[in-house]
Amino acid sequence: MPGEHVDKVYNEAIKRLTYTGMDPTELAKLSPEAQKEDGYNKAPERGKDVFNDVESSDLSAEEKQEVYQRLARQGVTTEMQNATNPATLLRGNSQMSNFMSAYMNTYAKDYLESIRDVAFREAAKTQLPESLKGKLPRTAFAEIQGVPSEDVAQLHKAYGNIAQKMITASEVNLSKLSPEARKFLHAALEPTQGNTQAMNMATASTLLLRGASPQISAPGDMLRLDPTTEEVGMLLVGSNVVLQTYANNINIPRDKALDVSKKQNFVAETLRTPENLDQTSNAYNSLYQGGESVDKFVELVKPEELEAPDLELDKQVQQLKDTAQKQNELRLEREKQGILKVQARELAKKEMEKQTQDKAQVQPDLDKLAKLQTRMEKLSQDKPPMGERFKAMFTKGGIEGLKSEVAAKIEKTKLDIVGKVDAVQLGARMDANAERLQKIENQQSQHTNGALAYLNAKQKFEQRHGQFSYEVLSHNGQMTEKAKQLAEETQLLEKEMQRHEGAYNSYNELDAQKETQQSVVDHGQNVKSVRESLGDTGNKVETPKQSQRVKM
Repeated sequence: MPGEHVDKVYNEAIKRLTYTGMDPTELAKLSPEAQKEDGYNKAPERGKDVFNDVESSDLSAEEKQEVYQRLARQGVTTEMQNATNPATLLRGNSQMSNFMSAYMNTYAKDYLESIRDVAFREAAKTQLPESLKGKLPRTAFAEIQGVPSEDVAQLHKAYGNIAQKMITASEVNLSKLSPEARKFLHAALEPTQGNTQAMNMATASTLLLRGASPQISAPGDMLRLDPTTEEVGMLLVGSNVVLQTYANNINIPRDKALDVSKKQNFVAETLRTPENLDQTSNAYNSLYQGGESVDKFVELVKPEELEAPDLELDKQVQQLKDTAQKQNELRLEREKQGILKVQARELAKKEMEKQTQDKAQVQPDLDKLAKLQTRMEKLSQDKPPMGERFKAMFTKGGIEGLKSEVAAKIEKTKLDIVGKVDAVQLGARMDANAERLQKIENQQSQHTNGALAYLNAKQKFEQRHGQFSYEVLSHNGQMTEKAKQLAEETQLLEKEMQRHEGAYNSYNELDAQKETQQSVVDHGQNVKSVRESLGDTGNKVETPKQSQRVKM
């Protein structure tokens, strides 16, 4: 019968999700092994197992979503029946909350990552007071000795600013929820029947507490293990505490303040403005309404002003993600191998020392790179400094020529840096530079015929013009028939020169670019040779041969 298999999967899953364990009296009669098995079956983590089992079943994609929606609907119904207060719905660590978290991490991944990326960007560009260097606490709101109170307040304010960005992102990015996730959340909220407290808590628990929060806390903890990223890690951890506090108290009336004796409550209270709470409530209600209500809500919310693209910040954020991932991979590997805690700490210490040594090794190059990038910024201004404009007067290509020279120096310095610490990056960078040189040569070859035609016309023009002048002078300024013919030929050759002048100029411009890029490629090869002489080989990169030039 249609739906019979769906019903079977659903019935098995809901039985596991709502299992609360055997009666204590009956449980006491069982063997230790059976008691352990019962404890295993009612553990909150089993919620993730339920999701994985449905996901790996042979149901169709549509049938799986039907099962998920039915589980969410019935699971929340059961939680509401057992909850003493609707404001605590899905707030605890239960099988149902873990099941919903597993679902969201799979079918709302883009949405959750959009919140995570906002947190990373804000943390990466937040500057902390110097007094906090080396004195960050073990927990986000612990006491910090020997630091001015205003600096500590600035740290806490930074937590709040990042948390506010995450909360806003969780609402204005609801349109990034997949169609499956929207229907799933709508199904989960149906049993609340518009009960504001139940709806708010169920949504906050799913989107923030068990959705966005782990996306922030886990990498934050990993980044704190690395001295070069511990400040960003602490900002992520602290802002996550504020985010959780906001979500946990979502149903506290706006006119009733939180207990501000707790520092995290004090910060969260600053976010509980009428505007923020109304927007949060409207966002959650749009999910409850279902259909197109989410898109309508997002359209009504005035989006924050978009930031200008920042490639350096994006690169820094990606590096932070990579660092967090590497630290987590190290942690998982150590746990897998059963390494003792003392050994794990020693390995982490050595890794940190190596990173510190690598940084010290390239610090002069980093300083040089910073100066070159600052100079490039000045050259890119509408009106570069007087000194640079003076240099441009004696540089081929003027300001653009200077910028080309500085760009080449920047790339050479980057090659010096990666050449000292990463053979793979060096090889990749050399490949990119070689491809760039080849591209310039290909572009230049397209103008070769035109440039040669220009030179040929120019040579003939000069010859005819000389002949014309001689003819006129030898006949006392009279325009003979021969002079007229030479004059016509000169005019035709002049037009021919004008027709090919663009190709000639383009060829010369590309020739200058090729010469500069060739110097970059050669520099990379030198860096690679030095690395190989030290016994550390990277990717082999072939240097392209010099192409034939048109002599001009």
